[in-house]
Amino acid sequence: VPGLKVGKYGIENSQEKMLIGNYGIKRYEVNAFGKRINQVDFKEGEKGQKVKLTIDTEIQKLCNELLAEKSGSISVMDIFTGEIVAMHSSPSFDPNLFMYGISYKDWDLIRKNPLKPLINKTISGLYSPGSTIKPIVALSALENDVISTKFKVNCTGKMEMYGQTYHCWKKKGHGIVDLRDAIKQSCDTYFYEMSRRLGVDRLNITAKRFGLGNTVFKNLYTEEKKGLVPSTKWKKNALGKGWVLGETLITGIGQGYIQTTPLQLCLMTAQLANGGFKIFPRITVDKNQESLEKIKYKMKESLKITNENSSSLIRSAEEIFYKGEKEYNKLFRNQENIKFVLEAMSASTNEVRGTSYRSRIDDPKYRFAGKTGTAQVKKITKLQRELDLDTAQIPYEERDHAWYVAFGPYKDPRYALCVLVEHGGSGSATAAPLAKKLMKKIIDRHEEREKIRKNNLEDFSSINQSGKIAMKLDSDDKIIGVKICKDDQDIILSTKFGKCIRFESKKLRVFKGRSSKGIKGINLSDKDAIVSLSIIDHDQKIPKKSSKDGSSEVKAKEKFILSITENGYGKRTSHYDFRVTNRGGKGIIGIVNSSRNGNVSSSFPVFEGDQILISTDKGRVIRTTVKEIRVAGRNTQGVRIIKLSGDEKVVSAIKLDDNLI
Repeated sequence: VPGLKVGKYGIENSQEKMLIGNYGIKRYEVNAFGKRINQVDFKEGEKGQKVKLTIDTEIQKLCNELLAEKSGSISVMDIFTGEIVAMHSSPSFDPNLFMYGISYKDWDLIRKNPLKPLINKTISGLYSPGSTIKPIVALSALENDVISTKFKVNCTGKMEMYGQTYHCWKKKGHGIVDLRDAIKQSCDTYFYEMSRRLGVDRLNITAKRFGLGNTVFKNLYTEEKKGLVPSTKWKKNALGKGWVLGETLITGIGQGYIQTTPLQLCLMTAQLANGGFKIFPRITVDKNQESLEKIKYKMKESLKITNENSSSLIRSAEEIFYKGEKEYNKLFRNQENIKFVLEAMSASTNEVRGTSYRSRIDDPKYRFAGKTGTAQVKKITKLQRELDLDTAQIPYEERDHAWYVAFGPYKDPRYALCVLVEHGGSGSATAAPLAKKLMKKIIDRHEEREKIRKNNLEDFSSINQSGKIAMKLDSDDKIIGVKICKDDQDIILSTKFGKCIRFESKKLRVFKGRSSKGIKGINLSDKDAIVSLSIIDHDQKIPKKSSKDGSSEVKAKEKFILSITENGYGKRTSHYDFRVTNRGGKGIIGIVNSSRNGNVSSSFPVFEGDQILISTDKGRVIRTTVKEIRVAGRNTQGVRIIKLSGDEKVVSAIKLDDNLI
């Protein structure tokens, strides 16, 4: 189509078919002079779909300010959902210059810029990770039982091996250090010795497991680079040479053949910070994205199921064949090793002699943990080592790259970040101070981001102050709840007399008029009323029980319908017990309506690990876990959850959001 503009780069390229829509067609009958006589065909064009990004523009703006006049990259990621909060490459260029053909002058300015604005450094820039790789090296050594946390090395400032000297960044050495101090002070000598014992092949497995050596977005960005995590097999196949021990030593401190993108290091940090579970990062908003509480529940279940089925044979097979492609799958053998590494990263930031101690934040709300990195871009000669020049005295292109990876807040992590400043010198002096400013902004923006994430309702935009009629009600009718549902989900209605009905949402037609009265969901008896509306995933059939323990497959998918009565009684029943029926029926008994129980005040789906908050009309509240409430069949009494006094009644019960716990 003449004049049609298409995406050539990034998301606009990979999502072109979705964005562009379908063009319209008009056909005309014309005479010999080309004059239109009659329209013979018309096909209306279809508007392209919107692609919404997870990027927080306020944080993105700050990233741009922090990297002003610098060449580098900043990426920020949610450690549970995988949402990219910010992804900035500096310097950049104005894409509008290409709209109608760029001038030779503008093209030369961009093309010849030594800071390379045409490269998206976050996903296409390949760099030695330096000391930011050390947490993974330490984890790999612990997971493979190569060392213990108490293993000590005497650092004298260098290590001699086969006539070659391997230097520590600290000339006089760190003295005797254990693993925690080695991470905290970034002792190269300790990691030389640990890497020698570990071997490059075992390190390769752990590093790839945590996201290095592979693309992060899969097929979303055609220009994204895989990077490289070397192994003995790789060198033989690629270079035709055998691996030598000295290469293992320098790989252990993030130098040598190893190459990573900044986003890979951000993903690595995120998967450490979330407790060691696999996530798949995304930069586009997914309407089917699972809630934070469900993600955390799946992580706990992944850990629980793996522990139940663990054996030495299975663990050996995992080490050999593990691919880690299942979302929320555990990436570790022993979670205590993950906890140790995270605590050591905190020491590196928040304790005296830690490499990023000067960039710490004392306020517990903003406290974070991280690891600095200083990656050489060329071999340092003996003369240069003796001169010990300041960064400003070294030619720009020969200066070290400055790295910093971090997660925060430390006590309840939610975000991971990676900062790279090309040829910025020391990671502790250049990258860590930028991360300090950025982390404070991220945490300040968290509450606002959560509101946006939970209330992303495009259909209710541009509403004036007087509102809009959503549904026409009779004089004695009222709305008790509003929920978002999809065609592959079911609707559950619960009444105050303990009745429940479950039917497929796709059986409820979409009303085009906002003033419609709707249709009957359940046939109510006299004086009965709806107390709750819930949405639950549709199950085609109840899963078969496992032959081993008779319940593992069921438990992995099982939700419960929790019913709380006004007299403080309640129970939970498996959602499998509530069969799917047609709407408009009388429903089935969810909980017995008796003088002891009283009427139902609340009913909603829960997982076993959830917590609930119950409040009474006298102003009292109680918080309890779902697993404390017994499981019972539908047509049964409940158990006492809260002891009431006199005429006190339960008026509401809600499920607590994980962010509030």
